Amino acid sequence: MKENNMTRAWQLYELGRNYNESLTPNQYTLVETNTEFFTGNQWLRLPNTPAMRGLPKPTFNILKRVASLFIASLTSSGAAIRFEPLAYYDGSNQADPGHDAAAFANAEVKNLWEKFKMEYRVREALFDGAQTGDYCAHFYYDPDALPYGGAFGSHRGEIQMELVDGINVM
Repeated sequence: MKENNMTRAWQLYELGRNYNESLTPNQYTLVETNTEFFTGNQWLRLPNTPAMRGLPKPTFNILKRVASLFIASLTSSGAAIRFEPLAYYDGSNQADPGHDAAAFANAEVKNLWEKFKMEYRVREALFDGAQTGDYCAHFYYDPDALPYGGAFGSHRGEIQMELVDGINVM
């Protein structure tokens, strides 16, 4: 059964790749061109004619500087996620009247924000996304992870996160 799941997963992956290749322009070629342009190879994919080969190819990489400045501006002040109760919520919790669900959610998100080093990860995603066009954060539950480095004894399970290039999202 496991082999069939892997085969099905591979089929879905191939369908996603075929879709990306069918786009106009081809998604993989576009991302490669954008990445090369961003790193300074701004003369990629020009016609290979004698006239073009004879022309000088100056490079002034203003895009990298502008993107770096924009990313620095966006990430210069810390970002956070904050939950507030609905405006019409009276604050009463029938199951546990002394418990504030918004405060609990804020504390948990703050812990995850620090755990994932989100300020660094956001900067990384913005920089890579400026080259590839988009980026994705994949959050998942790992049932085998030891929370807080095993601080809770035998309890297992923890939220994990990874950054994924948009080109790899199918």
